[in-house]
Amino acid sequence: MKWFREGTKGNVESQIKYNNFYKNLWNKNSYEPGSTMIHEKDYQPMNCCLCGKEMVSLHDTHNPAPLAPHTYAKEAQEQNLPHRCCSECDATRVNPARAKLLPPNMTLVDFATFPEANPYVPSGKGFA
Repeated sequence: MKWFREGTKGNVESQIKYNNFYKNLWNKNSYEPGSTMIHEKDYQPMNCCLCGKEMVSLHDTHNPAPLAPHTYAKEAQEQNLPHRCCSECDATRVNPARAKLLPPNMTLVDFATFPEANPYVPSGKGFA
């Protein structure tokens, strides 16, 4: 959390450490039995199913549900499915669509403001 807090204040070294920590964690998880993740070295670039932008990094792909079928990165690659979206579409289109599906007293939390919070809380600052 220290790297996250320092990174949100503009510390580039902390941003790099935070990003590398999670990339290593995701890569390690890709080897676990039943994992829905793939190792970044095994990723093959694909296009965003919402805007068509080429996603050259595994870390720029996201599950597009509810705007397209729910698809894990591993499923998309192994079954040649086109259902992954880019980070920009995830932030501007997918997250707002998900927020609209939440009960009226719930909202998505902005993790830059509330980094240690649960993503679903009864009130607070959210994306919607």
